[in-house]
Amino acid sequence: IPPDCHHQKREPHKCHFGDCPPCKQICYKRRPNCTHLCDASCHSAVVVKIEGQKPSMPWEQTKPQLERKTLPCPNCEHETSNWPCHTAKPASCHRPCGRSLNCGNHTCTLPCHAIESAPDATRAGKNCEVCENQCTKERPAGCQHECPKPCHPGLCPPCKQ
Repeated sequence: IPPDCHHQKREPHKCHFGDCPPCKQICYKRRPNCTHLCDASCHSAVVVKIEGQKPSMPWEQTKPQLERKTLPCPNCEHETSNWPCHTAKPASCHRPCGRSLNCGNHTCTLPCHAIESAPDATRAGKNCEVCENQCTKERPAGCQHECPKPCHPGLCPPCKQ
């Protein structure tokens, strides 16, 4: 079943009757007044109760009316600068970038920066760090040799020693 929200796929869940559970993935949309991506839980297809006219008598009670809405991204909590608007310019919040490096095991630790040519909102761009760590994955039972490859995604090659 395609997702109700802006994400490409639903989170895996058991087969069921009725509506699917709400999306709990991170939003990752670009904020309208900020260069940071939204790090809140998905709010693209939230079911909200519509407040109607209050019943004046108990027999006038009706079922609550529900509607699926896209809520705006919450305000960014990064530090604000107090320079005047006419001198405003793009600036870093100096927090670590945090995008996933190509190895899939580490994240970019460079200070917040404009990302170039990233495949999506979570993976590193051309100007992010390059992982230079050695492979630290656990070796198969009985093998005490280190993996000969540098840090990498997926499984290690079979031991040849």
